[in-house]
Amino acid sequence: MFRKHGRTSIRCPMLLRHQRLGALDVVTKNISASGIFIGVQPPLDEEVLGELRLGDMLEAQIESPDSESERVRLQVARLEKNGFALMFI
Repeated sequence: MFRKHGRTSIRCPMLLRHQRLGALDVVTKNISASGIFIGVQPPLDEEVLGELRLGDMLEAQIESPDSESERVRLQVARLEKNGFALMFI
């Protein structure tokens, strides 16, 4: 599959805020210029994943390895059994 933006595998802690689900502590699986893929972790089970809908809006706080943090807005772009893709908006 051709991708417009290359992916970088990186495990980075991130706090997501969702209107219905509240705060979710997740870890990125990979990141690109257009978005982030979140792998499902044991605390983020299938029940939570089942509550996400394509197009849902989220706010995230990304913590970088040098302890800097940045807030970004994201939209659910893809749902998979092993995680979900978020697009930067």
